[in-house]
Amino acid sequence: MVTNLEKQHNAAPTTSLQTAKMVEYAAQHLIAMGIDVEAPLLFEMPMTIMVTADELGFITSDAPCVWFNPQLYKVPPFYRSPGLAQRDIEVTLPLTPHHMLLISHRKYPLYIDVEQKAVDEGNRLRRFHCEKEFVSWKGETRPYWFEIGEEPEDSWEKQQGRLEKSSAAEKASQATTSVPETAEEPAEPTPT
Repeated sequence: MVTNLEKQHNAAPTTSLQTAKMVEYAAQHLIAMGIDVEAPLLFEMPMTIMVTADELGFITSDAPCVWFNPQLYKVPPFYRSPGLAQRDIEVTLPLTPHHMLLISHRKYPLYIDVEQKAVDEGNRLRRFHCEKEFVSWKGETRPYWFEIGEEPEDSWEKQQGRLEKSSAAEKASQATTSVPETAEEPAEPTPT
């Protein structure tokens, strides 16, 4: 696009060369910007090491660092991207099969022992966030890691369904109560 503009205006190829360099090193620029912005925020958040004696331990994957906000299911899908400024954000990264780093806005002891349920939930989350592969240090899995789960009753989608049903019922109720007693029978609705 920039090259075409330069050609149309018989301009020397300067901006297109700059743009080509930016495109060539886009990943590096993105990483550098991420470090500049995200690292200071992460360093301000409390860190905890979750420790387990579970025989399968924590898994890792091709996308080991997971950002997850367990409350985002309550908001419209458009707003469900996790961010470090969110109160309930949890950033996890497996360190070893028996240690996982947890960074959040909640203060926990530096080391906390976690039960199998917490390990399985963390592994399930990591397995669903992986791109293609995940690694279990013993090569074993648990069925729970593959379960999609059920949509919570207070999810945004279910709340919207209730609001729509409630609104429809309210409209129907108003329609029947707002008709005067002396009114004639309503005409058949005509299809539109």
